[in-house]
Amino acid sequence: MKHIMKSRIPIPPGVAVDALFEANHTCCKCRIAGKSVQIHHIDDDPSNNDDLNLAVLCLQCHDETQIQGGFGRHLSAAEVQRCRDDWTSRVRNRRDEADRLAAASMAAGMREATMVHSDNGQRRASLATNPSLEIPNRTGLLDYVSILPDLRRRAYRRMTESKSVSTIEIVGAFTDLGMVLQQALVVLLGHYPENHFSDSGSKHYVAAIIAQSTHWHYMRASAFGVGQSGSVVQTLTAEGTVRDLERWIGEIVFSLCGMDVRLPNEDERAWQHAWSERLPQ
Repeated sequence: MKHIMKSRIPIPPGVAVDALFEANHTCCKCRIAGKSVQIHHIDDDPSNNDDLNLAVLCLQCHDETQIQGGFGRHLSAAEVQRCRDDWTSRVRNRRDEADRLAAASMAAGMREATMVHSDNGQRRASLATNPSLEIPNRTGLLDYVSILPDLRRRAYRRMTESKSVSTIEIVGAFTDLGMVLQQALVVLLGHYPENHFSDSGSKHYVAAIIAQSTHWHYMRASAFGVGQSGSVVQTLTAEGTVRDLERWIGEIVFSLCGMDVRLPNEDERAWQHAWSERLPQ
């Protein structure tokens, strides 16, 4: 039988970036974060780069869409589309929930903005009440930075209250926590000059570097080979990514507040202590 070559048109970079972002750089079928992924054409037409025809799959799941050895494919186009739609919907919901948690922390921070002391008489870890900081052209930065420790505590509290037991539940809880931190990092990068990190914008840039971090932790934990080290790899991957996000946020705040060129003052040291507080898991 004569083999017919299909016309292949490269996926435009912007379309590819959006597809990866919508899927959180994660395979829509197995949903194991950290695995290498590629963009699959659902209708098997590599010239059809419509966003509704694209799905993010890991190499193993993508292989299931192929016809091999005279047998039918294990993963049909309809199944891929169903997996894609369900997964992207879950990712959007997680991002929306992260935004709602951030809004709640911001509202609480604004209510307490005039408070210099907490109920137990100790000084609050707030940068917003410090008039000595001079950060030009970064309106709202200090207010936002000041609520980050509370946002982090709320996210951890929500994770512990979920009482996750199974690997899937634990990984999901860490993913929810990571999404909150991811959104916070996007906001912080918005205080840099436009396109400072990437021409694709802060949200796509952050998603991409988190994908690299996740892949690093997944491969690191897969010491006996991919798929050979058990489900604990997924937990270690999710936790490692969260730790990276916490470190990056601390470093970004350090730079934006000018502590790269001077010693932190009292309020800034209090913020650093609050941000690095070890929270229960």
